[in-house]
Amino acid sequence: MKHVANPEETQKLLHGVGRFLTRQVLKAIHPGVAAAGQQLLEDYNLDGVELVLPTTLFDMRYELNLDGTEVHLIYVGPCHQVGDTIIHAPKERVVFAGDVIFRQCTPMGWTGSYEKWFQCLDLIVQLNPEVIVPATVRSAGSKGPPR
Repeated sequence: MKHVANPEETQKLLHGVGRFLTRQVLKAIHPGVAAAGQQLLEDYNLDGVELVLPTTLFDMRYELNLDGTEVHLIYVGPCHQVGDTIIHAPKERVVFAGDVIFRQCTPMGWTGSYEKWFQCLDLIVQLNPEVIVPATVRSAGSKGPPR
């Protein structure tokens, strides 16, 4: 997480893309990064966000009891990112899919593979949820809360 989820690194990109000269240089060198940075700048403000590392680690699966609610954390990555984990509440028949399933956009696989993504989707189908909660993205240009 220190390497892939550090908000300070993303802030450097966002602040850089926000500066005209830096944005122009970045467009010339790597237009895809410039476009992704510009979209992130429009949708997110990570100022003041600090990375808090987990205190409990697990390899493939971790089960919790949260006040009588059974919850399974299931590592499925890498699909979108190396730490992709879904959260399954079996009695409630809910899967929190995080960055494995996106709403209103095409997902990007930064470090994963289609093979892992398809395996994860098959697993979600096998879990037979009534509700799947995807990653929520904001519409282009939106400064409000995610829809």
